[in-house]
Amino acid sequence: MTSNYSRNVLYSFKQRCKKLFMTSIFSIHNHNTNHKQHPLRRFTYLSLILAVVAIPFISRQAFASGYTGTAQVYVDGKTLNVATSATIVADAVRDAGVTLSDKDKVEPSLDTEISDGYKINIYRSVPVTIEDKNATVELETSHKTADAIAEEAGLALNPEDTYEFEASDLSSNDLKPGITLKVDRAESIKLNLYGAVSDVRTQAKTVGEFLKEKNLSLQENDFLITPAETPITDGLTVGIQNSFREVVVQDEEIAMPEEVIKDVNRDTSFREVQVAGAPGSKQVTYEIQKDNGVEVARRVVSEVIVTQPRKQVTLVGAKKIATSSANVSAQAKELMAAAGIAESDWDAAYRLIQKESGWNPSSINRGSGACGLVQAYPCSKLGPNWNDPIVALRWGSSYVQRWGGWKGAWAHSQQKGWY
Repeated sequence: MTSNYSRNVLYSFKQRCKKLFMTSIFSIHNHNTNHKQHPLRRFTYLSLILAVVAIPFISRQAFASGYTGTAQVYVDGKTLNVATSATIVADAVRDAGVTLSDKDKVEPSLDTEISDGYKINIYRSVPVTIEDKNATVELETSHKTADAIAEEAGLALNPEDTYEFEASDLSSNDLKPGITLKVDRAESIKLNLYGAVSDVRTQAKTVGEFLKEKNLSLQENDFLITPAETPITDGLTVGIQNSFREVVVQDEEIAMPEEVIKDVNRDTSFREVQVAGAPGSKQVTYEIQKDNGVEVARRVVSEVIVTQPRKQVTLVGAKKIATSSANVSAQAKELMAAAGIAESDWDAAYRLIQKESGWNPSSINRGSGACGLVQAYPCSKLGPNWNDPIVALRWGSSYVQRWGGWKGAWAHSQQKGWY
């Protein structure tokens, strides 16, 4: 926030300029009526007039950020605490003095509405060279993970593929360092396990290494279709057979792992999948034990992962709704009931109004002029009693019908940042 001292200095300066302005006007008039004015003095008076006219605009730009709040901008390994009057991310980034390239990534997006203390992440783009098995691709990207970089280049990675990052060699023409993503593709082969055939991928170099990789060991009377020393090549079939015992091979699902990232900018009801995941699959071999031809038990002989599960990354809100006192929720319920809002809509209405005005019936947005509990714009829509909470809530109930009601309006606000 701008200090009171700075504001006082600015005010004093403006007052002096205004005084000079008025003095100059009278001086010009006196000179015009009494004698010819010196050209240099005319220029001085004109400069003063222009300065006084410009001061309100300059001071507004220079000190506007001191009147509203702060934002935290994380960029280039640093956290910038920025005093700003911005209402959206783009303006806060501008106030932080950060210049963006077309490939830089900003989270949340530039058009997201912000409030005091908002946190903004900027991921700089860098040149990346992907060295794949059959292709070399160059691109500039702000992604930091191999999967995301490869996907942007149209070269999706399989879970069994391996990779490594290396710093790129710099030439005299390079303006900034880049990285090289070296991809080692897994070979695609067929596994014939007691007659059940599936497609699998492996980094093993021989059939014997593949069996160890998949934790497959030969049981009594098992035999290999392909010798253990056979090199692994694309399309090779590796098989295990047994003619003396009964086995069953079943495909089973591997649960999808999930990583949850908390976003303190968003309410706890917010949930968004950033990276879609998927469950994996495995082949489980059971040895069947029978008594008089009836199965009485089965034993797991082996488990082979056919498809690795993909981790899902989900963004969830972690911002707690601020309350001014312990019983504000009870007061809000009383107001909503008095305004005729259905109890089933209380939760959505409460959250929406908390976001818009913090349940302050006299709230006025300095930037837009929206006012009241529901931040109506223009304020005249609420009439002369705009700061009456019941008046505001009843008007809000009518307004939110364009979204299908309070729940729809809250959902739209969560998705778009406004309603």
